[in-house]
Amino acid sequence: GGRRTTTMAVADRSLVAATATAATCMAATLILRITFVLKTIHDDSNDSVTKKRRTKRKRPVSTLVVLGSGGHTTEMIRLLTCLEAKRYSPLAYVLATSDTTSLDRIEASPAARHGDAVYRIPRSREVGQSYITSIFTTIRSFIRSIYVATRVRPDLVLCNGPGTCLPIVMV
Repeated sequence: GGRRTTTMAVADRSLVAATATAATCMAATLILRITFVLKTIHDDSNDSVTKKRRTKRKRPVSTLVVLGSGGHTTEMIRLLTCLEAKRYSPLAYVLATSDTTSLDRIEASPAARHGDAVYRIPRSREVGQSYITSIFTTIRSFIRSIYVATRVRPDLVLCNGPGTCLPIVMV
């Protein structure tokens, strides 16, 4: 009785400590990334050489499109119909490993472009998943997103809010 309860309490405290550590690391990474991006934007906007160089882009824009499921994919298909294929190329898609319909919908849509590459990442949080366990799945997704971002090296990331976007945007 008593010894088993004590062992469970220690295990619970260890899980809470690990969860808190993971959450702190994710928060610190996000804060550092936001700081870096804002500093880069600020430095570029104050650089007179950069202002003089701002001309119409001559080379294609490497584009990474993050697909959600359901309505998110429908919205993205509508957006993709507005993009010129020559200008926004190569085009790569990212979707969740558990997403079974988005890619089929892109391929079935006559208006949407077929991508040059398709990457799958784990969802940060599945519907109904507890917030504590979602910390670990988000970390897993974040690690896979680093791989995707280094492979694609996008100039432009298009996303419209599904949870699959979070790790991609953080990277």
